[in-house]
Amino acid sequence: IFEQNNGKIADLNIYANIDCAVSQNLVVGVVAKQNNGTIQDVSVGLTGATIQNNNANANILIGAIANQNDGTIKGSAANFDIKVEGSQSGSLTIGGLVAINNGQMLGNNNNYTYGNGVQNINAEGSISVNIAAAQSFVGGVAGANYGAIGSNNGYSIGQGFAVDLTIYAPQTDNVGGVVGQNEGQVTNCLVYASITAKQNVGGVAGQSAGSEALVQTCVVELFENALAQN
Repeated sequence: IFEQNNGKIADLNIYANIDCAVSQNLVVGVVAKQNNGTIQDVSVGLTGATIQNNNANANILIGAIANQNDGTIKGSAANFDIKVEGSQSGSLTIGGLVAINNGQMLGNNNNYTYGNGVQNINAEGSISVNIAAAQSFVGGVAGANYGAIGSNNGYSIGQGFAVDLTIYAPQTDNVGGVVGQNEGQVTNCLVYASITAKQNVGGVAGQSAGSEALVQTCVVELFENALAQN
């Protein structure tokens, strides 16, 4: 909808469908290409998203809510069905909500409490990648995280993220239930996932590296984890 958000976007339900062939680069963010402000209580349905890559040097970045978050995304959710196929690409960064997070992402208040179960699912759906890439990051919430996802709230998931998804990416590295690559903070998340990938695979993060990287207080249930390593 917006090239760049510098204000506040709130209380929207958006449904989108993408079917395209990539000849150069592809950047997808349904609400905003870049978020510098606040996106709150927004729900996005990105179903039937099919991308055919025809360029070996293409950079493909996909997020159901925003391509890049440099601001705050709070209490928002995405339901998605994303498929990428065709030839090898230069880079591939896919997140259920955002491709790249440099800012802060918060789930719903008291999203999960022990004994009371899940109140809201923030990222739900499937991601299927049937191509290889020179560099790849795929996650249920963000492809790559350099900011903060979730926050602490005592003995509950609090404003963390609840994720329920299937990722099938047998040629792809750095794949996680929440983030593909983590160099920031992921706190209080709940993950139900089936993940198939090549290498660097995790229930929360495919790879977590750097002096600022932190993953804590997360609950993960992998009901299938088919890992094929070359």
